[in-house]
Parts: sequence; C-alpha cells; structure tokens
Amino acid sequence: MNENSYFNPEDMRAQCDAAINNLEEDNRANGIIEEKIMKFITEHTLDGKAFEAAKQQMLDYVAVLHAMKLANEADIADFRYLKLMSIGSEIDGNFILSEKEDALSERKINGEKVEKYRNKAQKEQSMLIR
Repeated sequence: MNENSYFNPEDMRAQCDAAINNLEEDNRANGIIEEKIMKFITEHTLDGKAFEAAKQQMLDYVAVLHAMKLANEADIADFRYLKLMSIGSEIDGNFILSEKEDALSERKINGEKVEKYRNKAQKEQSMLIR
C-alpha cells in the first residue's frame, strides 16, 4: 500500500459477496460428499475387514469435512461483518497509512503496558508463594 492506494467500500462489499457465495458453494459440495461417504459407511452389504477399515477411514474424512464446514462458516461470518463495516466513502492511501501508523504506535504502547503489569503480577505471585 502507498499514498496512491485507496479503499473503495463498494468494491469491498462486492468481494465479500463473492467470497461468501464461494464458501457457501463449498459447503454445499462438502455436504454432498458427506452424504455419499455416509451412504458408503452405512451400506450393510459391504462386509469384511477391508471394508470395515475403509469405512473407519471414511469417518475420519467426515470429521475433516465438518471442520472445513465450521471454518467456512467462520469465514462467512467474518466476511459478513467486514461487509457491514465497509460503509462510507472511498478512503485514500494517505489516510489509511496514517491510521496504520497510529494503530502500530498504540499497539506498542499497549504491549509495554502488558509487560509492565505482567511483571507486577509475577512479583505479587512470588510474594504470595513465600
């Protein structure tokens, strides 16, 4: 990012919508895959040690699909939040870089405060142990 960069809220909202649609489509596809796996797992005519081992392995894939769905749902929620926050007018690079510098400065100050209070807490804890 440089001074010539800019933030266009309309573009951001459109990108969020596209990402949401892609993630929802992934979840639908993963749901179909899960249905097919579960159909295989619950098929009683497939019997024997090899099939039982394969079915157990497929259950592991179902767990991965569930984790992927949860991750996608979290991303969808984040994109929806970002979309809500992307309101207002275009913002130029000068403003963004200035705000970034301010945020980094504030982060440094807060980090120093954290360290200060962490040291105080450790001193208090060591005094209580004695």
